[in-house]
Amino acid sequence: HVFGILTSLDPHFVGAYHFGAITLAWDAGKPQEAMDLLTSGMKANPLSWEVAFDAGFICNTLLRDYDRASTFFEVASKMPNAWFILARWAAVAKAKAGDFQTAREMWLDILKGTQNKALKALVVRQLRNLNLDEALDRLQKAVLRFQEDRRRLPVDLRELQSAGYIDRLPEEPFGGQFYLKDGKVFT
Repeated sequence: HVFGILTSLDPHFVGAYHFGAITLAWDAGKPQEAMDLLTSGMKANPLSWEVAFDAGFICNTLLRDYDRASTFFEVASKMPNAWFILARWAAVAKAKAGDFQTAREMWLDILKGTQNKALKALVVRQLRNLNLDEALDRLQKAVLRFQEDRRRLPVDLRELQSAGYIDRLPEEPFGGQFYLKDGKVFT
């Protein structure tokens, strides 16, 4: 109620949206009400990267809606004076949402857009992490399909290949090996 009054008196008071959303989401345990407040804040302040960032942060951290989080982070990253790190947050959230191809494209855009050697090294590592996450996801889904079809777990990952659930075992991007334990794929 207090934040509704504050933002109706001054819809451009970005701090009220920020503080209100954090208070609603964490202290009151009402992240959806926080998102409603931030949505009105984004309408009143369309160039405020901070409000879009807060929405992404709540989606990512509390709601675990990684696709929405990625969208908010990406929108925030394109606004004037935004934190340079927001494009990376968007790519990480997109990968958590399971959209590996879009995450890969986002990381490649970051790579193309920088001359910073440290950032390039970080992006290359993130792309390897993305390849690892995608391979784990693909293998785990194949294990689940195998289990549903055959009413048992595969003996090992090679059985997935021989049974036609995967074309080949993917290469582990850091030099390790994928293995199956109690129905879960590890590296």
